[in-house]
Amino acid sequence: MKRILISALFVMPTLGWSTLHPLTVNNLNANYENSIGTANINLLSYFSQSRGGQLTERDVVIDVEKHENELIVIKDGRETRFTDLPSFVNNLTNFRSVGSSVDLKEKSLFVDSRTLYLKSLNDAYTLNNLKGNCKSPNDLPEANTLVQILNLCTINTAATATDLTLPAGILKAYFQIYEDGSGLENGGPEKITKLSLKVANHQFTLEGNAKRVITIQLKFTGRAEVLSAQNQLKLNLSTATVGGINIKDKILKDLAARNDPHVRVDGSNITIDLVSSLAYDEYGSTITF
Repeated sequence: MKRILISALFVMPTLGWSTLHPLTVNNLNANYENSIGTANINLLSYFSQSRGGQLTERDVVIDVEKHENELIVIKDGRETRFTDLPSFVNNLTNFRSVGSSVDLKEKSLFVDSRTLYLKSLNDAYTLNNLKGNCKSPNDLPEANTLVQILNLCTINTAATATDLTLPAGILKAYFQIYEDGSGLENGGPEKITKLSLKVANHQFTLEGNAKRVITIQLKFTGRAEVLSAQNQLKLNLSTATVGGINIKDKILKDLAARNDPHVRVDGSNITIDLVSSLAYDEYGSTITF
């Protein structure tokens, strides 16, 4: 979910440590390739700190350029520069959004996207027909904007997508048990269909189907919580199954073996550091996200 939020870099003019300000993005079509990108938005409504209130604009064009460890977002001739970029942003080579819309309020988030495509140095992902709704019954603790959005979506969420295309062979190790006599081709599926994520009071269930000749259900359950003060996402993985067969221990072992300095595994607990970045505009105003 965090990778998909890279699309927000095209459309969030104001980020900071405060209550979530309303943001509406209607029909975002964006393409980023070879360090240059352009986003076209039918309607954009956002809070502007420098202009003192909520603004609504139509037929918005936003340009993006990346130079080493700096991302420059240009709108109406005004630049906002993002530095100290997370590694997934630095490694991003292609991004495409088709027909994506976002409606963010203080205690709710609605997302509707026809296609999201991301390609890094080695891997590519395509998510089709995403629809999601996050909400919180209570005020969120003060934090930077992206942490607040993750906080919102780990409380109560209902999200679906028709399919997610993964890099070739990424699921191979988890499907080897089916490779003899099951009809699955060697190497396992590359596409997961009928994705569904449900979160109720931090308890999550993630399900999907993988198919070559036969259909096998993937199911993950557990607890998700954002620790705002520590700038961390904490997951407790209760179950992880492929076709009813337990793969929880293997997933945890593989995560630990990556030796990612921002991901720690302790038993069934996974702690992810939400790396902050700094942004500043041409007038010297600073923003943390």
